Amino acid sequence: MPGALTVHKGAFLAYRLFEVADEVDLARAEQLLLGEAARTRPRRERSEALEIPNPPLAVSLGRRTLSLAGRERQLELSARLFDFGVVSLLFTAALEAPVELGSLVALSDELADSPALVELGRREVDLLMGRLDPAARRPHRWEGHETYTVLFLEELRGEKGPALATDLLRDSQLVVRLLVGEQSTLPLSAAERHDVLRRRFSYQKRDLAVIDWNSALVLEPSGSRDVPDLLEFATAQLLELRYYDALLDRELARIYGEISTRRFGLFSLFGGRYSQLSREMTRLVVEVAEFAERIENAVKVVGDFYLARVYHGAVLRFRLPVWQAALDRKQELLVQTAGVLKQDLDTRRTLSLDLLIALLILGELLLVLKV
Repeated sequence: MPGALTVHKGAFLAYRLFEVADEVDLARAEQLLLGEAARTRPRRERSEALEIPNPPLAVSLGRRTLSLAGRERQLELSARLFDFGVVSLLFTAALEAPVELGSLVALSDELADSPALVELGRREVDLLMGRLDPAARRPHRWEGHETYTVLFLEELRGEKGPALATDLLRDSQLVVRLLVGEQSTLPLSAAERHDVLRRRFSYQKRDLAVIDWNSALVLEPSGSRDVPDLLEFATAQLLELRYYDALLDRELARIYGEISTRRFGLFSLFGGRYSQLSREMTRLVVEVAEFAERIENAVKVVGDFYLARVYHGAVLRFRLPVWQAALDRKQELLVQTAGVLKQDLDTRRTLSLDLLIALLILGELLLVLKV
């Protein structure tokens, strides 16, 4: 096709993220890996716009072979551990350049939805956490996971040489098809194109980041991986919000079930299951509050530079504020339930003590009358 863009250097970055523990001691994990891992921070010039107080720990895991888009492919595998209990696996599929950009739609679609990557990722995470068990606080295995795919282009050329961001956006149909994995050649609607392309960012004429909810296209001639790293970070935060949302749903249902079905006797008022339920709810409130603080402080924006805008765009596209608001509502409901339970417990205790005092007075009167 005349005027077609060709990739001369690039790769697909396929992320698979898993929740593994309440918290991971990254310093201890680094010791356990015996020099195989290192801390990672944004490296782009002017990346001081973002502060990461406890940067994740990166581990190289070698190569894996997987059948994708009808052929065997070699994938570079690495892992990144976040202190809030998430392991992110990165499968890197380098492109055999030069390759026409339009021919990558099928591979993009398969990488986004491949069950084989999830299964392989789960096995790799289990093996890694087997080595890092001493560094994990309250490890667990949640069946949920998150996926994200980045088409990372370092060298993109057109007929007249290196392509600009405007050259790439000129064919909006192709860009959107790459991001949503749409292999049909039928034109996509204007509304769909607008929805996918509305969060796009450029710092210079030759770089571009288009962020969708499950994928992104990044043109970065410098080769800096900071934009994919930030997208990975936001995806890890989304996974954590989903995990705690599911945890609160499960715990609230269990607590409500116990309150509605269990009969609490006299002794339960002073240290039995009634008091235990109250303590469990208080623990949950504290745990979720601690989690929310870790997530909020994980990345801080201290300027209005390119990376900060990209990160904020990802936060909005992933609907993190909506998930956070839902979590806040459930936490508030938990606090209200704990308050009602405590009030009911105090009322029952007061009535029981009043009844006991009345019985003692009655006993004394009977003794006086008998004398």
